[in-house]
Amino acid sequence: MRHIVGVLKWVDQMKIYSKNGFTIIELIVVIFLAGFLSALSIPSVLNWKRNQDVNAYTRELSQFIRLVRKDSRRWGATCDLKVKQLINSSEGNGFSIQCDYGKSVKTNFNCDQDISRSKLNSQKECRLNYLIPSINKKNNIFQIVSNNITTTPNGRISNDDSITIIVGSVFYNQGAKQLNCLLVQSPSGQVKQGKYSPIFVSNNMYRSRLDNRINKSNCIFNI
Repeated sequence: MRHIVGVLKWVDQMKIYSKNGFTIIELIVVIFLAGFLSALSIPSVLNWKRNQDVNAYTRELSQFIRLVRKDSRRWGATCDLKVKQLINSSEGNGFSIQCDYGKSVKTNFNCDQDISRSKLNSQKECRLNYLIPSINKKNNIFQIVSNNITTTPNGRISNDDSITIIVGSVFYNQGAKQLNCLLVQSPSGQVKQGKYSPIFVSNNMYRSRLDNRINKSNCIFNI
């Protein structure tokens, strides 16, 4: 700020006015200041967008977990929601899901095949696969999950302890400091959303990984 004030005083001392009442130097300074302020605001705008991507993915994942529980209860199915390990440059789904519908479904259908969206939606045992939130270069998300999730036919979870999920941006160290927390409560399966206490984030960390060391007590929820 002292440098800018000094430049303005220097401009005032020049007193070289054009016919329109402005000096050439004043116009140069205005252009310089506009560029300088733009350079300051761009990182803030980018980090705001990255934080919004974190919030969007968190909401999608929370809704997806609720949908898995709903489908388990509707069809009397047991579903295993497993964390997929994605390295720093990887893209794809952060989870895989496999549901056992028992005798209610008899099929040789392979959900991992490249099939049309309409066919996916017509197959209840594969519909959930299509709806798994994606981790990609567009949203630049990372997630850390304390454990895999298993739902029961009554829509609850069979895990002994609640599941903690941390969601953040790979640009965390560049200023996108939003760290969200999802707590999938055991045995009800209800999902609570809050913030997670700051953690050390490596620039080369996995985009998606399993880590049972994360502590649910670091999740902060609004009362």
